[in-house]
Amino acid sequence: LTSLEELIESVLFFHGTEIKLRSVELDRRYLNVPQVLCLAGEIQQVLTNLISNALEAMEEKGRMVVVVRPGHDRNGREGVAVTIADSGCGMSRYTLDRLFHPFVTTKGESGTGLGLWVSRGILDKHHSRIAVRSKRGSGTVFRFFLPLDTTADGDALLPPVSIM
Repeated sequence: LTSLEELIESVLFFHGTEIKLRSVELDRRYLNVPQVLCLAGEIQQVLTNLISNALEAMEEKGRMVVVVRPGHDRNGREGVAVTIADSGCGMSRYTLDRLFHPFVTTKGESGTGLGLWVSRGILDKHHSRIAVRSKRGSGTVFRFFLPLDTTADGDALLPPVSIM
């Protein structure tokens, strides 16, 4: 069981210097939510990717909003919704349509184009979904949902057992 707020705070702590140097206004909105069953290191990787991308999309004095709240998915499953929004440059429709494919990057030579593709794979493994909204010149919003019942496929989050 993992506290998403603690995972987010660890990622924000890691980026603290960059947030201060860029004068990014950080708005945290953490509602009371239960812990979720997840592979914490993998979800931390997803959060690191989304927060890093948000920071890189903003010029100085941007704004980032991080929200953790209870929620439901389309199937009515209870869980926790995480939203990361930025006031950055936003993305074109062309970029949005290809966003979760491997080797798609807006960072030129400095990006591999694997971050969101890997993040989507991690979230799929956690029976989660990720959605994005973006508008050129206005910013981007990513939202993902982690269900409280992550055992939809049996022991999907448990490592395989080897029998000797």
